[in-house]
Amino acid sequence: MSTLNWVEFRRRLSLGPYGRLLYRIDEIAAWKKGELEYPLSVEISPTERCNQKCWFCYPYGMRGTEMLDNEILQRSICELADCGIKAVQFQGTGEPLLHSGIADAIKLADKCGMAVSLVTNGV
Repeated sequence: MSTLNWVEFRRRLSLGPYGRLLYRIDEIAAWKKGELEYPLSVEISPTERCNQKCWFCYPYGMRGTEMLDNEILQRSICELADCGIKAVQFQGTGEPLLHSGIADAIKLADKCGMAVSLVTNGV
C-alpha cells in the first residue's frame, strides 16, 4: 500500500469508495447506456461470523459460521479487478474483521487499483 499524505488521506476518506466513483463520470455514463457489462463496485461478505448480537441487524438470528476460503477470496478480487471493477466494500452478513484473510484481501484489492472500504462493528 502506498504512503499517503494527510490531505490525500482525508480526501479519500471523505469521499469513500462510492464518492470516488464521481471521478469516473464517463464510465458511469457508459454503464447507464449499457456499454459496460460489469458494475463499477461490489460488496463482498467474507464471513457469516459475528461477535455481536445486535437486534437491529438484518441477519440477526440467521448467523452462521461459514467463512469464505482465503484462496477463493483473493482469486475473486483479482478476477473482479480484471473485469474492471473500480471499488470493493468488505461488509455483510457477519463481521469482516473476523475473517482470517481480510488484511491480505484489503491489501490485494488496493494493489489491484480498487478503492477499498470496510463496514465493521468496530469491536
